[in-house]
Amino acid sequence: MSAPRGPLAVAAGVHAGVRGLARALAQRAARRAYLRAATVSALATVVLQGALFAAAAALLPAPGDPGSLLGWVAVVLAWIVVGAAILLVAPVVVLLLLAVLLPLWSERIFFASLSAEAPALAAALRARPQAPWSRALRRTAARVALWLAALAAGAAVGLVPVAGPLLGAAVGLGATAWVLAWELLDPLLDRVTDTPAAERRFLRGHAGLVWGLGLAWSALVAIPLVGPLAFPLVQAAAAAVVPDLFGAAIAPLPTRDPVE
Repeated sequence: MSAPRGPLAVAAGVHAGVRGLARALAQRAARRAYLRAATVSALATVVLQGALFAAAAALLPAPGDPGSLLGWVAVVLAWIVVGAAILLVAPVVVLLLLAVLLPLWSERIFFASLSAEAPALAAALRARPQAPWSRALRRTAARVALWLAALAAGAAVGLVPVAGPLLGAAVGLGATAWVLAWELLDPLLDRVTDTPAAERRFLRGHAGLVWGLGLAWSALVAIPLVGPLAFPLVQAAAAAVVPDLFGAAIAPLPTRDPVE
């Protein structure tokens, strides 16, 4: 049976992302790692969201008494789009910063989850050479640059009357989903791709699945209050889906433990 392509791959990725969350919640080791990391990520996200909402309040007009119905609708739509963007963007910013400042943060959670799902695969991946920190930093910078460019494009599209805010939000959501899944899969990519070009080929070869995973996980991290606490959970979920979704692509590493 061939791998799904296009919208079917995206749907399969969304389904796998949700299934990965359920698996991660069932893992005792992942739960322990989750509790240790949740406090840091939650506090950082709340602080950043508060700062961004304060900046938005200083820059955007309040709805107030409309001079015209169209003007009032435009202001309300602007606040809805900006508010949704802050809720969605801030968690990803925190995740990227933690990946740079605390690189072992995601590694521990990823391998705690993968070890529960497929111990042999986890051990094989751990044994592979890891890219130097300088390369990881450049990769994260490239992700941030790509993400910011897409968000800027979405903001420009959002200036188009009527349909613009919705189209701009869709562009921003798609970009955020891609970058989030890319970052969460980094412990895997770090060990199965030896160059940035190889990493890009791997992602393009699984583009629909990556987008679907990112859509499922970004929807969770965007939920107010709950989202910041979900960072370690989505990192564990990323590891939980690796054996099923990417096992064939990372052969000859073992993807399933031998049956005793």
